[in-house]
This record gives sequence, C-alpha cells and structure tokens, in this order.
Amino acid sequence: MIETVVASRGRAFAGTWFSTFSGYINRMRGYQGLSTSTSWYSFLTRKTFVHNWTYPNGNYYAREFPIGWVGIDGNIVLEHERESVSPLLSVLNQEDNKENKENSVPIDDVPLSRGVAGLPMVKTPALIGAKRGHIECSVDVNDLAYWNDPQGERDIAFQSPFAEQEGKTKYISFEPDSGGWNNIRISLETIFILAAAMGRTLVMPPKQHLYLFNADGKKERSFSNFFALQNLELLKKVPIITTEEFLRREGGKDGQFPMPNENRTKLLNVQDSCQYRMKSEKSCFTLYFYLREAGLVPDLKSDKHCIIFDQDRFAGNSMSPEHAETADQFCGKREMFFIDKEMQGHNLIHLQSSESAYRLLNHFYGFIHFTDPSIGNYYKRFVRDFMRYNAEIYCAAGKVVRALEEETKKLGLSPNEDGGFSSLHVRRGDLQYKEVKLPAEKWY
Repeated sequence: MIETVVASRGRAFAGTWFSTFSGYINRMRGYQGLSTSTSWYSFLTRKTFVHNWTYPNGNYYAREFPIGWVGIDGNIVLEHERESVSPLLSVLNQEDNKENKENSVPIDDVPLSRGVAGLPMVKTPALIGAKRGHIECSVDVNDLAYWNDPQGERDIAFQSPFAEQEGKTKYISFEPDSGGWNNIRISLETIFILAAAMGRTLVMPPKQHLYLFNADGKKERSFSNFFALQNLELLKKVPIITTEEFLRREGGKDGQFPMPNENRTKLLNVQDSCQYRMKSEKSCFTLYFYLREAGLVPDLKSDKHCIIFDQDRFAGNSMSPEHAETADQFCGKREMFFIDKEMQGHNLIHLQSSESAYRLLNHFYGFIHFTDPSIGNYYKRFVRDFMRYNAEIYCAAGKVVRALEEETKKLGLSPNEDGGFSSLHVRRGDLQYKEVKLPAEKWY
C-alpha cells in the first residue's frame, strides 16, 4: 500500500495495463492532476484480453489514463486529448498554475486544483465549499492528500435517486475476495458504491486472515486496519455495522433474519472473527451460508455483466435512446445487469463474492455505469474522497517520498524541474516459479 502511494508521486510511471496495482497508481495520479504524458503501459496482450469485454473506445478513465479523472468534479464525462495537460510541475511541492488563476481555488491556503491539470471552477461545481484533505503525521505530507475533506456542498447534500428510505432497514452484505490485496480493494470499492447508491446499510464481515498478510504474525484483520472507515461523513452516506451488530439487531427471533436454532451457537462463534476454511470450527462459511439463505443473492459475474443504474429503468420504464447507446458502449459484449425496484424490494442483498465465479474482479469504473454522468461523477468522487487508505499509510509513504526528493537534491537536480524519481511496476507475481523468480537486487 505504501509502495502504491509512493509510485503515484513519481514524475513518470510505467506499469502493466489493467493491473489492479498499476490501475490504482494511475488513478491516484489522475486524482493529483498528473499528465498522461508521464504514464506508460506495457503488456499489450493484457489490454486486448481485457478489452474483449470493455468498450475499446471508452473514456480515458475507463482506459486507465490519469487524465480521465480530471473532470470528475463536473457534470459531464470529458473526452480529453493526451496533449491537453501540461507536464508535472512538482512532486510534494506543487505550485499553482500561474498562467490560469481560475484553475486554483485557495481554501485555507491549500489549492483544490491538483497539479496543473485543474479545471476552472465553472467546470467543477462539486468543488464549491470543499476543502483539501489533511493527513495526520509527524511531518507535513499534506500534498499527498488528493481527496476533499469536507466534500463540496453539492456532494454533502446529494441523495441517490436509487435509494428507498421508507420501511425497514435494508442491508447489503458480502464475502471478502479470497485473493491478494488489490483484488480485495477493487471488490470493496464496488460494494461500497452499491451500498451508497442503493441506500443500504453495509454489513462488514468478521475479522479474518487476508492472503499474504502474515509477515507480522497477526492472523486476523478488518478493513478498518487499512481504510479510513470511521469518517463521519462516509457513515452518513453508507451506514456501516459489524456482523455482531447485524446478528444482534436482525438475527433474533423478532429480527428480519432469525438465525436457525441449530446454527445459532456456531453463528455467534464467528460473529467477531472467522477462518476461510470450510472445516474449521470458526469457518466463515457458517456465516456466509446463513446470509445466502436469508437474503437475495444476485447472479452477478464481473466477467459477464456490467451494472447499470438508470433512473427510467429503475422506475419500470425503458431507457432513453441516448442512455441506451451510452450503456451499450460501456458494456460492449457484456450483459447489462440493471438495478431496479424489484431488487430493492429485498431487505438483504448478499454478494457471494468469495466464490470463484462471483468474484468482483473488475475496477468499478469499468463495471458500474450511471447513465446520468453527473451521478456517475458523484460516485467517482465518493471513491476518491472516502475509499482511501488511513493516515498511517500516507504518513509513511510521504516520508519515503521526501527521502527520495532529498536524494534527488544530492544529485544536483530539482524535483520541480528535470529531477525527481520515476517508478516502475514489475508484475513479480507473474514470475512466481523458481526458474524465473528473481530477487529485487537483480532487477537493478
């Protein structure tokens, strides 16, 4: 995680197309306003494979160019030219674009524009009332904060047209992805958007072992160990409860989803922590099978479907020709999965996303489509502003970036001009076999 943040601050970045790692780095570069001219991709066959189900002429954000994220504070999806953004000015000491004062909106002396790719305020109405985020750290690393905290006035007041607030509380629960961290992260981003857009309380799974997170001997972790999920503004958008609270609230005999008497003891045994092993006495599947039985389990597959939020279709009508065309372009060969009132009629939706056929292995921006681009941009901002790592991770990353800048200065170069550092993502996971596995020293 720290490496991802550090890599996003390099003057130039090269990575693998549609890698979960490279995609996140380039998205953060886009959040920060870094030019596409400083990002390169390799492994063209991977792009071709992915574009079998992602529209090849889609918007720049869907094609993982940083410039695609520049316009998300506006009402439309911008189609940028690669040359339309100036090169990166600096790393941790970005300056305002002096040639266009309208690009920067100082609030408490911290401009909201990212790098030199900011847009005039007339094109970014979501920034009105917003302030740049702050990172708690022993040194000043606030320039790493690409998010707004608080958000702008329109985002604070936003109400999803797909949420139904009347009646009993509606929930969405899920099973964490069983793969590596970035697979878990992209799945979680999709789940949070679904919960927010549908106005549902999100039930977090019990603490459990995460793949490859065992170097410190800690066996169980929760997502709050990595994400800033205690943010009060986030909780207004997505109420979050633990499995323990869900079972206490809804699992009793008078709750919406009573626990079967024969499994009650086993369920209570895994409400705080569980193990991803079927035969364990604390198997997570004890809980997962209960949730699958209690709620609606959508037949949603990220390699075959694209999720569509359309207000006309949600109301039981046909999509407009314009929206049908954009949805068709977005989905390509994939089948459209519509969020509708019938689905919202279920008080519990459970995503069996730990199962191989139902893993949500797709970036949300290539998986979820809002036919109203202003709503789509809102949820891109939602992920930017709330689905971020906690301050401890950014603090550590900021110290590394500063150390790299100091090394640059020792070479007589300026990070703000022709110096700085570049970053490269090598997919070492593809080189896991003994014959080709190389230690890091041999890469240099």
